[in-house]
Amino acid sequence: MQPWYVHWRVGLAGLLCLWLLGCNRGQNQGAPVGKPTAVRVAHPVVKDITDYEDITGRTESKHAVDVKARVTGYLEMDHLTPDDQGKSKYPQLNTGTREGTIVEKGDLLFEIDRRTYKAEFDKADAMVFQAEAKKNRLSKDYTRATRLYEQKSISQQEYDTISGDYLESQASLKLALANRESAKTNLDYTYVRAPISGLISRRMVDPGNLVKADETTMTSIVSLNPMYVYFDVDERTLLLILHWMREGKMSREKGQEVLLGMADEEGFPHTGTIDFLDNKLDPGTGTLRLRGVFDNSKEKLYPGLFVRLRIQIGNPHPAVLVAERALGTDQGQKFVYLVNEQNEVQYKSVRLGSLHDGLRVVEDLLPYQLAGKALASLRDAKVPQAVLDKLAPIKDKSFNEVSFRKELRKLLSKEETTAAILMGWAVSQTRDDWQKYQEQLLIAAQDFEKAKQLKVIVSGLQRVREKTKVDYGQVENMLDQRPGQKK
Repeated sequence: MQPWYVHWRVGLAGLLCLWLLGCNRGQNQGAPVGKPTAVRVAHPVVKDITDYEDITGRTESKHAVDVKARVTGYLEMDHLTPDDQGKSKYPQLNTGTREGTIVEKGDLLFEIDRRTYKAEFDKADAMVFQAEAKKNRLSKDYTRATRLYEQKSISQQEYDTISGDYLESQASLKLALANRESAKTNLDYTYVRAPISGLISRRMVDPGNLVKADETTMTSIVSLNPMYVYFDVDERTLLLILHWMREGKMSREKGQEVLLGMADEEGFPHTGTIDFLDNKLDPGTGTLRLRGVFDNSKEKLYPGLFVRLRIQIGNPHPAVLVAERALGTDQGQKFVYLVNEQNEVQYKSVRLGSLHDGLRVVEDLLPYQLAGKALASLRDAKVPQAVLDKLAPIKDKSFNEVSFRKELRKLLSKEETTAAILMGWAVSQTRDDWQKYQEQLLIAAQDFEKAKQLKVIVSGLQRVREKTKVDYGQVENMLDQRPGQKK
């Protein structure tokens, strides 16, 4: 028989368990039912946009010159720096230029010792005078010899000697004139002048140093207006540009518009045009070099700057946009939360496009579907009936963009080949036409009016998941969700 205190402990433990169960039951019965989660929603924005590519480039002067000596000699004077009193040393020689300032074409920059070249010029000038005197004397001899020869007073040999000496004197005079011109050119080269107008660098050679012809760089000058920007595009972007050129929507002659922004600027405030495409891709990088030209009359751009560029590609087309705060990420997949008519959350994976005015283009938000409204818009867009007839197998079916493009290629590929044979078009031209039809089909197969009515959660994403019951107040304007907008 067990002691009395063992039974007492067992009984006390049982009473404690019953008491705890009763407390839990009472708490569960009195707990309130969970309220719908409060979120903020907004309608997507539907508007026409133009696709673009953002790339980087560097500015470069249209003209850049390394100023080098054209003759060898000792540098005697420079006209870039003032004298010890801060005054220009040779005002009579138009020496108002300074290091790091704007110079005009023809401004005097340096002076090389002229004495040797002046002596060479004087020597060449004297040789010209000598040659002219000899030519004049032999000219008179030739005139007399001609008269005497006609009178049979001198022999043929004497006449040929005199006439030959006269012709040699003419050649000697031309040689002397050429030597004098060469000596004058070298003498002029002792004055080193600005070959172009632009921004000059510092003096790179001090007076007293020997400078060698066509070797010694004395300074450099770059032009500032207009300004070139060189940049590279990848193969995909290049093919898009070439496609739109063939379509006539971009012109190589007129120049495609390109926008530019610097590191300290918001957006792309500068507008220029593309004026050069290289003739081949770089096989090492798979890119093509392009050049844009920009007006720089206000001198905001500087050679060598790293800049941001935006190229607009194609024509405006409708698109659905949402604020970036409405986007979520699930293992690398972007998604949005939609609210249906029962105020329940629906998970929708999307593909992202470009950014426009702080709003992000989203694709596959609505299914691509060729309903009656879509087909009517295609007829209005003058899509051939032969193309529309090929679309019968996918009428009223829903697709995302990837699968829709795949179905279009499958249905139109045979028609494309037939058209190329019957109409005698080049295959590339025919493909461009079918590419155009595909873009029209993609636009028509989305009901953008329906997209405007969707409710996208823009705040409270971390508190909800699919099928969550939500509560929201007034639907906000998605445009108010852009960065910098006042609420």
